Amino acid sequence: MEGLFHNRDMKGIKDNERKKNLLLSLGFEEEIARIESGNCPFCGNPVKMEDFKDELSIREYYISGLCQSCQKFFDEEEIQLSPTYII
Repeated sequence: MEGLFHNRDMKGIKDNERKKNLLLSLGFEEEIARIESGNCPFCGNPVKMEDFKDELSIREYYISGLCQSCQKFFDEEEIQLSPTYII
């Protein structure tokens, strides 16, 4: 991944206390623990920087903590939300 964007100053969830505290307050304790251990918050597998295919994938990792496999899974899945209205 030498040639791809990799800004060590970019804060991921692990290094961003504000973001981490927000996620903890929303009940994501297990996911935060996985990220802090170097694992993907979704599948729990170890995250390896060399697995990321491009700059966009690395940026997504810093935002969500997701490994390349999970990013690909979510990109391929169609998530359809149906609006719920409370009257």
